[in-house]
Amino acid sequence: MVTAGYSDPHRLNSYIEQAPAFAFKGIVTVGSVSEEERHGSLCHKCSVEGAGLERRVGTMWVDKSVRHIVDCEIDLPEEPGY
Repeated sequence: MVTAGYSDPHRLNSYIEQAPAFAFKGIVTVGSVSEEERHGSLCHKCSVEGAGLERRVGTMWVDKSVRHIVDCEIDLPEEPGY
């Protein structure tokens, strides 16, 4: 939010307090596998693995044009509270 050309620090702080925290759990390696359609989007299909995923291997699809994650399959339990 902007007030008279300056950011509103009170509003910013309230957003920061509400935001979930991210924790570093280790390195994750991402490798390109192929290109394929996923959920109606042309995607880069990638392999993901590493210590950050508790040494598990998974697959991630990233939209080629807008570069956001379309889908992800990793055999990990949900984080507590979600």
